[in-house]
Amino acid sequence: MPPDVVEEVLVIILKITIIVCGSLVAGRLVLAKCSQWLEWAASRLGVNEYAVLGLLTSLVSSVSMLPLYPRMDARGRMIKAAFTVSGAFVLGGQMAFAAGVADGRAVAAYFATKLAGGLLALILVFCFAKNTEAVYTTDISVTQGQK
Repeated sequence: MPPDVVEEVLVIILKITIIVCGSLVAGRLVLAKCSQWLEWAASRLGVNEYAVLGLLTSLVSSVSMLPLYPRMDARGRMIKAAFTVSGAFVLGGQMAFAAGVADGRAVAAYFATKLAGGLLALILVFCFAKNTEAVYTTDISVTQGQK
């Protein structure tokens, strides 16, 4: 590989790392400074505040919500997983890539379709998963490697 290609790849990896680390820090700040708003939104959605924060951080990167996943309640995990399928990365690396290779109209279309897909997933979860505990059960300790 030519040195300029290796350098370009390393710069891209560094940018991704900065975005993910920044979203982790931003999530902590939101949790610390906006806890009343998170509690209000959580009560409206029927989840805990970690699930709401997970939805917000997934707009940047789904990796940044992984530390929050064990703290989410079962309904929050289901809502978060549904949103992540098509709504994640709206403001993160995928949008930056789209902005780098396409014009403004394509980026606007990207933004709108990602949000519409995520919102549709949320609507479907709210419509079809009334009894969350019966539909979605998991033992989070198994995923963390604990018994």
